[in-house]
Amino acid sequence: MDKSKTGKLIEQLRKEQGMTQKQLAEKLHISDRTVSKWERGVGFPDISLVEPLADALNISVVSLIRGEVSSMPEEEASVRSAISIIYRNAKQKFLKNLISIIASVVIAVGFVWFIWAVLDYNGAFLKDVSLSVPVTVYQDGQAVEESTVTIEGKRAKGTFSGTFAIDYVEKTTRDEVQGYVGWGEEGVEYDYLR
Repeated sequence: MDKSKTGKLIEQLRKEQGMTQKQLAEKLHISDRTVSKWERGVGFPDISLVEPLADALNISVVSLIRGEVSSMPEEEASVRSAISIIYRNAKQKFLKNLISIIASVVIAVGFVWFIWAVLDYNGAFLKDVSLSVPVTVYQDGQAVEESTVTIEGKRAKGTFSGTFAIDYVEKTTRDEVQGYVGWGEEGVEYDYLR
């Protein structure tokens, strides 16, 4: 196969049929730049495009491959059959490689998830928390006592496991006392007990 001869033949036949590079490219569902490369002898059509290109130019596959018009019909059937087999084998190999890559990625993601789950289960992502935070206790909108909230335990993103206790408060008698303690990236945020 001579890329230069084939390129010149493609150009000659395209012009004889009054087609532009863009029109030929549209028939083959490719870019006109690809047709230009073929005609300049820079590249050769992909195996999947040899038959459609020959049909679009109204020549035999043998002529296209040789780069000159040939009239040997017995060779044409053999060449088309060979191209079909080569293309089918290339496609199967591509699919097999794609499946291998996808399987490898799935296995890798599964392995990473498994390692993360084991580390998380064993507490690798927990951070120790040990704080004593001064608070003011209010009752009916009035400050009634200063106290301390003690926080001991472990936290991971979004969860806390441990104790949250306030020192004994004498002056309040409210049953439902609420407080707010939160963790940000900068540290601990807290609010008075309500």
